[in-house]
This record gives sequence, structure tokens and C-alpha cells, in this order.
Amino acid sequence: MSTIRDPAYITNAGRTMMTAGGEVTYTKAVLYGQDISGLSDSQIKALTSLGNPLREVKIGVSDKQSSDSGSTVILEAVFQNSDLKADLEYKAVGFFARKNDVEQLVIVAVANQGAYLAATNPDGVATDALDLKIAVKIGDATSVTAVVDPAGSVTPATLNSAINNLNHDITAKIDANQDSTAKALDTKADKTAVADQLATKANQSDLDKTNAEVVKKADSADVTAQLDTKADKTDVANSVKQLQAGIDSKADKSVVDAEIAKIDFTPYAKTVDVDSKLSGYTSTADLTKLLNAKANTVDVYSRSELDKKLLEMSADTDGKVNADQVANMIAGKADKTAVDAELAKKDDITDVDAKINSNVTKLNQAINTKANASDVYTKPQIDIAFGQRDTKIGNNTNVINTINEALKSLIPDDTHAPALPAGFDLNNYFVGWRRSVNTTLKNMPFGWLNDTMYFQGTVAGSDGRFELALYIGDGSNTNPKIAYRFYGWGNWKPWVLLADNGDISNLQNQITNATNLANQASQKVDSTLANSFVRKQGMNANGDLVEIRGNAVKQANGGYIFDIWSSDWTASKLKDVLGQLPSKANSSDVSADISNLQSQINSKTSGTIITAYDIASKNPTKETNSYTNKWLVDQNVLSQFADAINSINSTRVPLVNGSGDDDLFAFKTNQIRLYPGNGKNCKNLPPASNTQWFTVQYVFENPNGDGVAIFRSPANEVWMVGNNGGSYTTGWTRLANSGDISNLQNIINQQNQTIQSLTSRLTNAENEINYIKANYVEGRTFPASQEAQANSWENENPQRIAFITK
Repeated sequence: MSTIRDPAYITNAGRTMMTAGGEVTYTKAVLYGQDISGLSDSQIKALTSLGNPLREVKIGVSDKQSSDSGSTVILEAVFQNSDLKADLEYKAVGFFARKNDVEQLVIVAVANQGAYLAATNPDGVATDALDLKIAVKIGDATSVTAVVDPAGSVTPATLNSAINNLNHDITAKIDANQDSTAKALDTKADKTAVADQLATKANQSDLDKTNAEVVKKADSADVTAQLDTKADKTDVANSVKQLQAGIDSKADKSVVDAEIAKIDFTPYAKTVDVDSKLSGYTSTADLTKLLNAKANTVDVYSRSELDKKLLEMSADTDGKVNADQVANMIAGKADKTAVDAELAKKDDITDVDAKINSNVTKLNQAINTKANASDVYTKPQIDIAFGQRDTKIGNNTNVINTINEALKSLIPDDTHAPALPAGFDLNNYFVGWRRSVNTTLKNMPFGWLNDTMYFQGTVAGSDGRFELALYIGDGSNTNPKIAYRFYGWGNWKPWVLLADNGDISNLQNQITNATNLANQASQKVDSTLANSFVRKQGMNANGDLVEIRGNAVKQANGGYIFDIWSSDWTASKLKDVLGQLPSKANSSDVSADISNLQSQINSKTSGTIITAYDIASKNPTKETNSYTNKWLVDQNVLSQFADAINSINSTRVPLVNGSGDDDLFAFKTNQIRLYPGNGKNCKNLPPASNTQWFTVQYVFENPNGDGVAIFRSPANEVWMVGNNGGSYTTGWTRLANSGDISNLQNIINQQNQTIQSLTSRLTNAENEINYIKANYVEGRTFPASQEAQANSWENENPQRIAFITK
């Protein structure tokens, strides 16, 4: 089975290069470790580079054929396993070509599963090779050349000459040494005799086996040392005897179990029994509620006291109460005239109603100035919301900082960034990195001038360009500024400045200010309610009218309760009042008065409340309903919250959790999309090494306008694709990082070493050839009639010998 999958793919860049005409030079072939077997045909053709290069060789053009339909070039690349210490597994092969000093990936071949180049022997000499030949059809106007390794090249004339000279030298040496060779052989032993003698000797395998057996044996000193660490047999016996004596002194388990079985544990309640009794009460609050429902022993009659009272009021056989008993009971009671005089001193029901109505009116007025509890957020809810928002903003800050750090690593040194002259117009087209130091340029981003700036111009599409500017500063600025812009529809778009630490700090200050406003509002509410109370009329134990106040008590959920639960009508007070009932008004009259009072109170416990609030427009939704279980808040406080939230919403970039089936080219508005492990099946992914965990930031001038999408993954790679007028017209382009630059520098260094080695070998080969040419003997045969010509030819060069046939 072939190690390379058929067919290979000509990339989009390669097809353009081969069909456009002109000279194309095939430069190198590279084995890669990046797995691209899962990419579609269109994605493979769109590749401009591959990751994890493993081994590189020069490309040869082994044949070129022409026909009426065009020309076909046979490219050949041979990967040997020289100095390969371990098997080298590869996933893809790339062929490169150069045109107009621009080298590009032109052909990509995908390796089958398990393809590898075998490791070589310890001596490093090549024993295996991967020989690849690819036929490429090109345009008739294209001239094809190849970069050939000089150390591996030889002309046919040089090869034939070297072979002839070698045959001549070998033949002469054999003839000259024939006699001495025969004499030397006579002194040697017969092969059969030597073989017989050797059969009686130990060979290397026998010695190896003997050595292996010796290695297995322990050294005498080691054995003695190990024996010294072992216990003596007598010591072991004594220890065993002591252990057995200790065991014999212990009680048998069956005896202990029998004694335990005799104990009666019935009087002692098990924990599970206690738990069962308490299981009916789910919490401490339930137990407290049960206890509160019971009367205090001081405030109630005991059973014996109640029986005594009933006996005192027992009736005779006719059902009548004894007159003496009645007289005795009345003797201790107040006179009606005295009771009436005391009641005359008390307020009339009308006065009491007036006071109640007045207090209710004031209470309603105070309630109407407060917002309903259901219409506002409590302080804990606000704190939680702001905490969640702070977490999201912190995550956004980390993402932005990570992108900024990745972009910083792309800044080249001054050697690779030529300086721009003063007055240079950045609208002029250029490709690659340029720098400016305290130089005034035209169309600079945001009026930058001082210190060092770097500019990168690259082609972003078929009709546009992309330019990136990085402002370094004098060292005091620890957050370099980064800006970019695009060229589209014949015009440069405005510069776009990426957020830095200062921008994040300003946003954090706005959040802090909003949090402070929320805290101030909460403190204002707490202060107002802490100084508020409700008041009602009450009656003391003597029946006197008293004022009862209920202060506001803050609850765990942030709300308040006006506590008047236990301020009046305890059991002891009720006992005194019941003693006065015979001289008081009838219960039916009191019930009627209470019913009327309750109706008046109920009419004052509802009003206009807010049920919803639109933050963007600051418009409330109102309805008339009960105030019960509602929290009233001043609308000015809501307005301050709305202003702060609207301010934040107007400046932040949305952070969105992406779906596993997203099309990355479907989004054309400012946003950051997160794919935490679910991005493998997204559409229009770049050919990145990690397409499962990544983020994509979309930066657009306006929705569906010109913009750019930036792909970043934890694999330290950044990909970018431009959007022109709402359409992604180009494929993803990978931004080089410091690792790529280091790899490129290492390849250049390795190539320099290879070139130096090849140059040395070429020099040695030239010296050998020159020596052969200077020292070989040239012979020629002449007939006897041309003896004079033979002498003349021989005298022209001392290395010539003329042979005359007679």
C-alpha cells in the first residue's frame, strides 16, 4: 500500500503560479507532522502553510514532457533516514516553489494512516528512503527549473571519465601486483585447516553466554553483608514465644460476646429513637413555633384552680345559682357608677376612629413615596448581579490581555523592519514590517508621533490590503498600543484601536462608580426605614389607652418588617380585661366597630405599584394592587441604576458562548465568541492545530460592513480573515509568532551548515579530479608509417605514450 494518499492537491497559490507564465523554480519538499486528513478538498487547497515540519530535502525535476494539451513536469524528492535515531511518523508532504523571489506552498499530499520513515542503523548510514514522484501539468508559457543539491550532481562526461580512469588504474595495479600477491598467498594457511582448528575453539556466542551467567552470580562480600542484616534463628524463636504468651493472656472472643449479651440496654434510648421523636419537627424554627403556641404558666389557671372556680359556680338541682354564691361574687366587683365614671374619662369611639384615620392617612402618604418591593432589586441581588458582571468583564480582560500578549510576540526586531522616511504616506502600498522612530508620517493612527512604531502591510483580499500598527513607547508605557485598518472599495478605512489596560481600568472605574451608587441607595433606604415606625392604639392592664409603636426590623432577604407581634394583648393582660367584661360594651358592638375599622384600614392598603421597569428607556409599568409583600423604592434610585447599566452596555463588547455547529463566517458584528471544547464541528474553521478549544473576536466598523475575524487557540496560534462589505472573500491567514521565526532561523542556520559542508566536499572532489587529470597516462597507437607523427604527439605532453605497430 502506498504511504501517500492519491491524489495530491495543487494549492490555490500553486495553481495561480503555474498557469500565469514566467519562470517557476521548485525549491524544496518538507515532511510534516500536522494531521490534515480530516480537512475537505477545498480546505486543503486553501492552505498556505503547515505545522510541525520534520525533514526537508531539495526537489529534482526528473522529466518534462510536452504535448498539444500542455506540458507535464515530473517532480522527484527523496527523503533518506540518515542519522535518524527513531522511526519518524509523518502526516503530510508539502512541495514549495519560488517565483519573483516569493516562495509558496504549491502542492500538498496527505499521508496514509501509520506512514513513517524507519530509523537508521547506529552508524547513521541511510538504509531506507521515501522516494516521491509527482506529475504536474503546467502552462506552456511557464519555464520550469529546480534547485539541485551540488553535492549530489555529476555530469555524464565527468562520470564516464572517472569510470574509465578507475578501470585503467585498477587493471594496472592488478597486473603490477600479480606476482607479489601469489607469493603472499603461498604463505597463508589452507582455509580447510583453519576451519578445523577454529571448530575446537570457543566462539563469541559461547563467551557471551559465560559472561551472562557470571553476571547473575552474587559477589561473596555482598552475600556476607546481606546475611549480617538477618535475625538469628534463636532470636526469632524467642520473639515468637513472647508473642504466643501475650495471646494466651487475652480473653476468648466468644466469652466476651456471651457476657455482653447478658446486659439489658432497654432503659437507654438509642439515638435513632430520639431522632424518630424529633423527626416531626424539621427545624429549630418549628420547635420554637410550637413552644410559642403554648401559654405561660404564670398567665393561665392551672387545672386545679379552674376546677375550684367551677365548683364555686355550681348550680342546684333546679339549675339556679345559689344567691349566696352570687352575692359573694358581686361583693368583690366594682360599682357600675364607678365604672361609668372611669369610662367617661376615656376617648369616645369617634375620637379613636379619627386618630386611627389620621395615622392611617400619614402612613399611606409615607408608603406612596416608596417603591414596591417587587419592583426593585434587593442589595444582595444587586451585589450578585454586579459580581457576575465583574466576573464576565474579568474574563473579557483576560482574553484581551492574552490577545495583546500574542500580538506583542509578533513584533520583529529593527533588523527585519526597515525604517520609513520622514513624510512617508502610509496609504502607499507596502508588504512586510516597517518602523518609524520620532518621525512624522502621513495618515498616522490617532496622531501617534513619539518613540518607536512598527507598521505591517499585507494583502488581505483580491481588492484590498490590511495594515497593522504597533506603538511601542519609550519604556514607561507598559501597555503598547495596537491599531489596524483595512483598504476596501478604493479607500482606506479609519484606524481601529484595540483596547489596552488603560481602557479596561476606565471600564472598571465605571463599574466601581455604579457599585458605589447602588451602595448609597441601599444605605439611604436602610437609613430611612431604620428611623421609621408604625403606631397604633393599645390598652394597658388597667384598660387605659396607650400608644404602641412598631419599629422597622431588617430581614435576611433585605426587606423590613414593622414588629408589633407581641406588643399587646398578652395572656396576663387578657386575664385582667376579661375581669372587666361584665361592665364593658357587648362583644357584638365591639365586633361591629372592629369590622368598620378593618374596612377603613383595608381601603388604605392598596395603590399604584410598579410591576416592571425598562432599563433602556427608564419607563415603568404600573398597576393598582395591594401593598402586601411589596417593597417600595424611590424611582430616582431606579433611574440611577438604569443610567449606570446603560452606560456599561454602550461600551462593552458582547461575550457569547458559541454553539458546536456555528458557521464562523455567519457573524458580522462586534462580539467575542467562546468555544470551550465544542468547536470541532464548526463550519469554516481555519486549518489550525486546535479546533476544539478556541475564541473568535469579530471587529467591524458597522454591522455587515468591513471587518475582520481573529481566531485564537491555546496552541499559541492566531489566524485572521477579512470581511469586505459583509462577505468573507478570502481564506484564513495564520499570523507568524516568535516560534515560527525561531524555526525559520534554525532552518537557515542548518542550511548554512549544509552549504558549507557541501562546498568542502565539492572542493575535495575538484582536487581529486584535477589530480587525476594531471597524473593519468594517455596512450595512442600509430602505424609504422607514422612514427614521426607519433614522436611529435608524444613530445607535446610528458604524460603521453605512443604505441607503434609494425
